[in-house]
Amino acid sequence: MSFDSAFAGAHETMCSPAIFGTPVVIRRGDGSAEFAAQGVFMDNGEEVDVEGVPISTNVHTIDLRKDALEWEPQMQDLVIDGPQTWVVANLTDEGQGILTLMLHKED
Repeated sequence: MSFDSAFAGAHETMCSPAIFGTPVVIRRGDGSAEFAAQGVFMDNGEEVDVEGVPISTNVHTIDLRKDALEWEPQMQDLVIDGPQTWVVANLTDEGQGILTLMLHKED
């Protein structure tokens, strides 16, 4: 499946009554599989302590409904949001049917 066809399918889904945020494409890190999904992006501030010095940073995450996923993303998989590609750095199952992926911009 190409990005264009997956993105078009996600856009059609987004226009339906059951909307869950932004259309994205989830792709295996090795490129072996991908699917279109809907997610809610968040850009949260986080303070990290580096050798006793507090540093503020932004943490980019996307929440995905687990029941809408063809397979669960893993670390190093990709989340493609239009021209921006993100790498899954960490994931958390919140236990309420939502999977939260922490994302890093791909270099």
